[in-house]
Amino acid sequence: DEAEEVVEGKSKERKGKAAKKVAKVPTAVVMDLRLVSPLQRLHERLITTVKAHHFSGTPQLDVKVQLLTTAASDAKYLQNHSKYFVEQFLNFLALQYDPLFTEDQEALEPEDVTALGLSSRATHADALSLEEHIALKAAGKKSRFEVLPEGAHVRGAAEGDVTMGVVKMGRSDATRVLTGFLEVFSNMSSAQPLYQNEILRRVFHALLVKTNNQVQLLSLRGLYLWKPLDLMPYKQQLENLIDDEKYRDELTFFTVDDEHGQVKEAHRQGLVPVLSRILYAKVVQRKVQGARTSLAQRRATVLAFFAG
Repeated sequence: DEAEEVVEGKSKERKGKAAKKVAKVPTAVVMDLRLVSPLQRLHERLITTVKAHHFSGTPQLDVKVQLLTTAASDAKYLQNHSKYFVEQFLNFLALQYDPLFTEDQEALEPEDVTALGLSSRATHADALSLEEHIALKAAGKKSRFEVLPEGAHVRGAAEGDVTMGVVKMGRSDATRVLTGFLEVFSNMSSAQPLYQNEILRRVFHALLVKTNNQVQLLSLRGLYLWKPLDLMPYKQQLENLIDDEKYRDELTFFTVDDEHGQVKEAHRQGLVPVLSRILYAKVVQRKVQGARTSLAQRRATVLAFFAG
């Protein structure tokens, strides 16, 4: 009996400790906002906003990626009503993506950035502290923490430059958004109705040098929208060259030399630049998940391919 009482007592004690750990439901507090200073209200309201947008993987970014994933399933509609979607894509490249990858070739050529009236300088401002952000807001000025509304002037950009909403993000998040946009384009069927389709063609071509395989693959499929006669017969070979598991075998069997190559002479002018860009990424790609070959071996393999 005494043993049972001890066990029962310990059981009640454990239950009591568990009950203490249960979080209490927050209670609502009625406040008279007239008694709170404007600066204090601003401070309380901005703390949550700053925390949400200061870190990578913000809820707003996740929502954007999910929206792009959903849009990919209805790409035909966007293909025929593409102006706003393409503007958002080009704006993202100029103001958010390219400034994060300054060591790479720009996705948007400088002349295209100028022609579109965009500026990539908006994201190069030094980071602000929360106090500096609040001080700027209290003074009625723009802060880089802010998610700017469409058409708003970006602090640090040239006069006349506008943005369609800039959210601070890191490289991995920017790549997620980029692949989301590219997924939509890859599900379209034609480039003819697309807004700014010549600029888009140059963008997809430029992105082929990226070391991210998914970005390469979706950019290549974006080029298929133009139905290029010099690429379409070699779709499978090009996609195999992007795949880290297949590219070595593909380099062995796919030849482009004049005498014994599989490429028709009429196709070489359009195919070779695309092929070179895809393989350039293999030469500069330093880390490959589960790779069986070193960087030196990959470089030797690619150079041997071009040497014939």
